[in-house]
Amino acid sequence: MADAGWRRCDVHSASKMTTTKLSCVWLALATAAIVTLNPSAQSVVPLADPEFHFVASSGCGHVFLYAWNTSQSEVLTAFIDKKKLALGPGTHVIDIAAARDGVAVGIDVYSNPNTAWVDVHGNPAPRLPYCNDLGPFARPAVTWRAVAGTATLTIGKPGEELAPGSQPFMYKATLRVDGLIIVGPDGRKLSASTPFVLSGTVGWVAG
Repeated sequence: MADAGWRRCDVHSASKMTTTKLSCVWLALATAAIVTLNPSAQSVVPLADPEFHFVASSGCGHVFLYAWNTSQSEVLTAFIDKKKLALGPGTHVIDIAAARDGVAVGIDVYSNPNTAWVDVHGNPAPRLPYCNDLGPFARPAVTWRAVAGTATLTIGKPGEELAPGSQPFMYKATLRVDGLIIVGPDGRKLSASTPFVLSGTVGWVAG
């Protein structure tokens, strides 16, 4: 854009006085400044679409589960309101599209996986910004929302099948998601070719 400004100046100042030439110089400098100060005027690396390759999972609450990929640039989140859906211990099959506000499944995509998770000093940290009250954390650049799929949730009994050190009120939750279809902010839809299984110790909240 700055080069275009210089070219415009050359054309219009060819037959004009020094004053006009100086004005063109200021025009070119102003154009360059706008490009520098306005990030949208510069090239932006597009975000990658979700790839559905998750390597680990965890959870909290009643019931929130999440899974992340190797670079932590993509996080699958699933909130199933156990109270609203009146779910007790056992296995429950849920139609994501029909559950409405009782179920929220989506994928958060982060723009910079290398610095997506930082501690209070700005250093990269392994802690994810879910089920945690310590920050600051990066915000997802894009969230893809689930519009279809089947969620099979298995809720354990409090205190059973938990890792050592767990509190007796906690319980295990496992979620299998089949036929997941997500939609992005631009309206595009993506379909997962394989099911996902998330699990974690839930029934607790951060803080």
